[in-house]
Amino acid sequence: YPERCKSCEFLKYCGGRCLYAQMESYWSEEAFEAVDRVTKEYLRIVLSGITEINELINEGIIRKEDLYYDPTEDSTEVIP
Repeated sequence: YPERCKSCEFLKYCGGRCLYAQMESYWSEEAFEAVDRVTKEYLRIVLSGITEINELINEGIIRKEDLYYDPTEDSTEVIP
Protein backbone atom coordinates (compact mmCIF):
# COMPACT_ATOMS: atom_id res chain seq x y z
CA TYR A 1 0.00 0.00 0.00
CA PRO A 2 1.09 3.59 -0.49
CA GLU A 3 2.72 4.95 2.66
CA ARG A 4 0.00 7.59 3.05
CA CYS A 5 -2.65 4.85 3.15
CA LYS A 6 -1.10 2.64 5.82
CA SER A 7 -2.49 4.66 8.72
CA CYS A 8 -5.83 5.51 7.11
CA GLU A 9 -8.94 4.40 8.97
CA PHE A 10 -10.53 3.38 5.66
CA LEU A 11 -7.74 1.18 4.29
CA LYS A 12 -9.61 -2.04 5.09
CA TYR A 13 -12.51 -0.82 2.95
CA CYS A 14 -10.76 0.71 -0.04
CA GLY A 15 -7.58 -1.36 -0.07
CA GLY A 16 -5.52 1.56 -1.34
CA ARG A 17 -7.79 1.74 -4.39
CA CYS A 18 -5.73 4.30 -6.27
CA LEU A 19 -2.45 2.46 -5.81
CA TYR A 20 -1.95 2.07 -9.55
CA ALA A 21 -2.66 5.72 -10.29
CA GLN A 22 -0.46 6.86 -7.43
CA MET A 23 2.47 4.66 -8.41
CA GLU A 24 2.20 5.71 -12.05
CA SER A 25 1.87 9.39 -11.05
CA TYR A 26 -1.07 10.04 -13.35
CA TRP A 27 -2.53 12.61 -10.97
CA SER A 28 -1.09 15.72 -9.42
CA GLU A 29 -0.79 15.76 -5.63
CA GLU A 30 -3.77 18.13 -5.50
CA ALA A 31 -5.87 15.79 -7.64
CA PHE A 32 -4.86 12.75 -5.59
CA GLU A 33 -5.85 14.53 -2.37
CA ALA A 34 -9.21 15.49 -3.90
CA VAL A 35 -9.92 11.86 -4.83
CA ASP A 36 -8.81 10.80 -1.36
CA ARG A 37 -11.24 13.24 0.30
CA VAL A 38 -14.13 12.20 -1.93
CA THR A 39 -13.43 8.50 -1.34
CA LYS A 40 -13.35 8.98 2.43
CA GLU A 41 -16.62 10.89 2.42
CA TYR A 42 -18.22 8.25 0.19
CA LEU A 43 -17.13 5.54 2.62
CA ARG A 44 -18.45 7.50 5.62
CA ILE A 45 -21.85 7.75 3.94
CA VAL A 46 -21.97 4.08 2.93
CA LEU A 47 -20.77 2.84 6.31
CA SER A 48 -23.36 4.98 8.11
CA GLY A 49 -26.07 2.93 6.38
CA ILE A 50 -24.71 -0.56 7.11
CA THR A 51 -27.20 -1.28 9.90
CA GLU A 52 -30.14 -0.34 7.69
CA ILE A 53 -28.73 -2.29 4.74
CA ASN A 54 -28.29 -5.40 6.90
CA GLU A 55 -31.87 -5.07 8.13
CA LEU A 56 -33.14 -4.86 4.54
CA ILE A 57 -31.14 -7.97 3.65
CA ASN A 58 -32.43 -9.85 6.71
CA GLU A 59 -36.01 -8.86 5.83
CA GLY A 60 -35.55 -10.12 2.27
CA ILE A 61 -36.18 -6.69 0.75
CA ILE A 62 -32.80 -6.65 -0.97
CA ARG A 63 -30.26 -9.36 -1.63
CA LYS A 64 -26.51 -9.14 -1.11
CA GLU A 65 -26.15 -9.98 -4.78
CA ASP A 66 -28.03 -6.77 -5.61
CA LEU A 67 -25.18 -4.80 -4.08
CA TYR A 68 -22.40 -6.46 -6.05
CA TYR A 69 -20.72 -4.43 -8.76
CA ASP A 70 -18.48 -6.20 -11.26
CA PRO A 71 -15.38 -4.00 -11.60
CA THR A 72 -14.70 -5.44 -15.04
CA GLU A 73 -17.84 -3.70 -16.35
CA ASP A 74 -15.89 -0.52 -16.98
CA SER A 75 -12.44 0.89 -16.44
CA THR A 76 -12.98 2.95 -13.31
CA GLU A 77 -11.16 2.18 -10.11
CA VAL A 78 -13.61 0.48 -7.82
CA ILE A 79 -13.77 0.41 -4.06
CA PRO A 80 -14.30 -3.21 -3.06
